[in-house]
Amino acid sequence: MALDPKKMRELVLLFLFSLDLGAPPADDLVAMVRKECKVSKKYACEAFDRAKKIMREQISLDKLLSELSAEYRIERLGSVERSVARLALQELQEGLSPKIAISEAKRLTKKFATEQATIFIHGLLSAACDRLKISEEHPLP
Repeated sequence: MALDPKKMRELVLLFLFSLDLGAPPADDLVAMVRKECKVSKKYACEAFDRAKKIMREQISLDKLLSELSAEYRIERLGSVERSVARLALQELQEGLSPKIAISEAKRLTKKFATEQATIFIHGLLSAACDRLKISEEHPLP
């Protein structure tokens, strides 16, 4: 039985947040998330692998985020907002529907940050879709 995509995104976000702040060793982090989120080792490791993939793309993702945000440098964003934006951009670049990517980013931001941050993330990701020429009719290949 597969893990609900919403739950998987939450796990990936937890790992991204932890990695952004300087996480403990990988085994300890995976064990902690497994225990706290009550998920199997398989799903925790899968989420951790996705987070590591996103962190390997961090420089290019952050460059795009910086270009899109005239008001804030990426370093000024909170770790939750930065992590949500990175996750959503990665999913957009992998071909996830913009409607789903933005909706999920807003849900995660609302759950783990603030309402004001949700508005900012929505605007940032809408601008990313415009910049990357992504639409519901023409997603990335």
